[in-house]
Amino acid sequence: MNKIIIPTLILLASTLSACGGSSSETPAPEPVTPAPKSTENTATLESYTWSFDAGSAIKSTAALSEASVFFATDKGIVYGLNTSDGSQMWQRDIGSKVSGTLLYAENTVLFLSIDGVFHALNAENGDTRWNVATAGESLMDQWDYHTNSAIFQNNTVYFASKSGVVYALNISDGSEIWSYNLNEKLRGMPYINNETLYVSSEKGIFSINITDGNENWYVANEMPSSPAVDSNVLAVGSRSGLITGYNANTGQKVWSLSHGTSWVTGEALAHNGAFYIGSSDDTKFESIDAKTGELNWSVGSGKNVFSKPLIANDIIYMTSADAYSSPGAGYIKAFDLAGTPLWSLAGSNFTGSVVNNETSLFIGSDDGFFYAISLTQE
Repeated sequence: MNKIIIPTLILLASTLSACGGSSSETPAPEPVTPAPKSTENTATLESYTWSFDAGSAIKSTAALSEASVFFATDKGIVYGLNTSDGSQMWQRDIGSKVSGTLLYAENTVLFLSIDGVFHALNAENGDTRWNVATAGESLMDQWDYHTNSAIFQNNTVYFASKSGVVYALNISDGSEIWSYNLNEKLRGMPYINNETLYVSSEKGIFSINITDGNENWYVANEMPSSPAVDSNVLAVGSRSGLITGYNANTGQKVWSLSHGTSWVTGEALAHNGAFYIGSSDDTKFESIDAKTGELNWSVGSGKNVFSKPLIANDIIYMTSADAYSSPGAGYIKAFDLAGTPLWSLAGSNFTGSVVNNETSLFIGSDDGFFYAISLTQE
């Protein structure tokens, strides 16, 4: 049974113990069976408004409606909670890991599971609206944490499959508008800019015409992160240790910023002429000028970054995780747009991103808890 826990600071889980037995008329006592140990988990985040014990690591990034939040666990349980107090609306066992970003659109929760099914669930009760099978999903290695994610525009859902196929589906019934086989293992979340869809693969980046799925251009890159576009420059991190900017129209390289041997595993956020992105072993979080690639500022992330930052009310929120252990140790950090630290909360691994409404941030952790956190911290 999932438990709602609403403290203001870290909880210490209590250990329950019991003993039992029975007596009889004979002097020999009945065997005593030890009571089972408590399976209740312990929330590890330093401060939060409420927490929900999902019982399994959460690497997915949540989706929000007006009053609900939706997330999925590594064990394939999808939850719908009330944002106000964390009370459970529904849960759905789909039987397969979900660790990407969930999408909410048209009262529907959409996501891809590792068994190769793209799901569309009714946001009110978790019932299936429709689903579509892909030719197969996978994770490349132990540091490839996230299943692929979808985006939505003009009644159309776009997502890329590890099978190499990009899909454009009608959100109402899942019918195919178009699909295109790029013949490479695709990864991450696509990005739409004007009439172009950009998709990363394990070997490069594709530019695709959004109306029919035909390829505009392709450029090679080693395990690029999900793309982002600002000032007509497309930026990605990569396992080659580079953050690279490309001309969004042609794919020609404009600039690159080296992190040496450290993978740049975070996803870039484009905002007002800058890209914000985190890296892995050198534990950096940076702001980069979109046009020139010059470093605006760099701060410590605390741990490895595998997520996309969030900007709300001119505050940047980023997350980090220990790539070498689970539940490990991670951070949620807040900075102003100049890179000045505002606050930091420690907990277990945060491989997903935070999402927000007017009052709170929401995120899941490797400790198996899903958290609501005040947007402002003392």
